[in-house]
Formats: sequence, C-alpha cells, structure tokens
Amino acid sequence: MFIHLESLILRHFSLILIAALALGLALPSLANALAPVIMPVLMIVIYLGFLKTDYQILAQEIRNLKRQLWLNCFCLLLIPSLLFGVTKGLEIFAGTHPAWGTGVLLLFACPIATVAPTLALVMHGHFERTLSSLILSTILAPFTLPLLLSFWLGASIDLSFLDMSFFLLKLILIPFVAAQISSRLFPSLHHRLKPHTASLSILLLTLIVIGAVAGLASIVKENPTHILEGIAVASGCMLLAYLIGWFLQPKTASFADRSTLAILATWCNIGLSIVFAKQFFPHSDVLLFVVLAEIPWNMAFAPAHAFVRRQAAKQLA
Repeated sequence: MFIHLESLILRHFSLILIAALALGLALPSLANALAPVIMPVLMIVIYLGFLKTDYQILAQEIRNLKRQLWLNCFCLLLIPSLLFGVTKGLEIFAGTHPAWGTGVLLLFACPIATVAPTLALVMHGHFERTLSSLILSTILAPFTLPLLLSFWLGASIDLSFLDMSFFLLKLILIPFVAAQISSRLFPSLHHRLKPHTASLSILLLTLIVIGAVAGLASIVKENPTHILEGIAVASGCMLLAYLIGWFLQPKTASFADRSTLAILATWCNIGLSIVFAKQFFPHSDVLLFVVLAEIPWNMAFAPAHAFVRRQAAKQLA
C-alpha cells in the first residue's frame, strides 16, 4: 500500500504541487500560517537530498571547473540577459508593461532554486551536478546580479556578500552537517530514509508552495488584466528558458544532461528574488511581477514533468 502511494506521488508530483498552489490561494490563512516555516522546511528537503548524495560524484562535479564555469555563466548571465532582451522586445512591439523586463532580469539573475536538486531526482537529471551548481551560483550571485542590473538598467545596487554567505550557511551547510552526523550516529535511520527521499521531498515541497503564495490572493483580485499579462510574460520566459536548456546541447549530450540544464535554466531561487525586489524595488510593479511569477514557477512542474516522461518513453521505445 505504502509503495503504491509512493509511486503515485513520484508519478504525479507536478499535479500535487499545483493542487498545493491552488490550496494556498484558496486558503490565505493557511498560506500565512505556513509562510514562516518555508526556510526550515527547505532545509529539511536539502537534508534529504544530502542523504542520497554520492560524494565522490559531487567532488568530481565541483572539480570540473570548466563545466561549472559554463553552467554558472549560462544560468546567471546568459539566460537572464537573453530573457530581458526578449521581454524588452515585447514592450516595444506589443506594448507590455515596462516593469516586466526589470522583473524578468531580477528573477532569472538570482541563484538556482534550492529545490532544483530535488527536481533533478524526479526528472532524471544529475543530482550532484545540480547541487554543486546551486552552491556555486549562490556564492557568485552577489557579484553577477548587481553587474547585470548595472549593465542593463544603469542601476547600482549594493548587495551584502555576508548576508548571502549567511543564507548559504543556513540553507546548505547546516543540512549538510546534519546529514553527516545522522548518517554516522544513526545509520539505521539513514538506511530507512534514503530510498524515500524523493517522495518525502515532494510532500515537504507542498508545504513550501502553500506558504510561498502568502499574500498573493488579494493582489490577484485587484487588477486581473494587469495580473494576467504579468503571468503570461513570466510563463513565456520560463518556457523559453526550459527549451533553451534542453535543446542547447551537443549531439552527444545524455538525457540526464539535457534535463539538468533545463532545470538549472528554468527554476531560479524565487524566494531570494522576492527579497531583493522588496529591498530595492519596494511598492513597484517589479515586485508585483516577481510575486506573480510564483504561479508559473510552480505550474511549470507539470508540463516539464510530462515532457520528461515522454522523452524517457521515446528512449525506451
């Protein structure tokens, strides 16, 4: 019974997360209650990921400096710059809101999403490669983000490297240390949890999704036309980022290579982007855009998961 339930969770995880998104919007009080626990829940998700990590492979990924340099330049510089250009083109030729371009740049220039390694587990990507990219992008973002904003917007923004380092410490190092301690002191617990890390991570992600939409329901009701345009732009950018990540590969690229780069290109750390927007673009439509982007950010799991399953079936055929 439990094995069958776990199989359903893994097979339909995207639908589960969309249902969580709808629940958070329908029950604002529940979303508000869960919002303060997003960070510790994320840390538990990362802890579960560390339990499944092959540290030999992780070390090999980090030592491959050429690949990591390419991945981080691609995710932190090339993708946000390209999508910013596309969005500004929409503004010129279709008359979309001028704030959307800045919102897209801010959103995609943030580090890789903390849930990306979990997505790599369920979408047949490279977990260790995704995890190492997450760590390095979080370290590099304090330099690349202000560089992009200054270059494209003429803005000069001071970002605290210490704040980002402290965030990294809480988010990455504490779960890492906890995983090392628990695997040594409680090997039986480690052995029992390891086969179920993916399904447990998905269930915890539902709590994160519900808490992440706190305060969004009232914003959506105020200006539906404006809101729909912002959601459409964010959705189109995420789709374009995913397709670029999947198809911008050499012919020799494996299925896992394509899935990994697509994940890294598409899902940025939206929590950090909201924090940045609140700090540097308060009470603006830039902040509104980043908050609205949570909707396609969550809903993109479904088509991406379906696409991966179809591609995997083609390979097996």
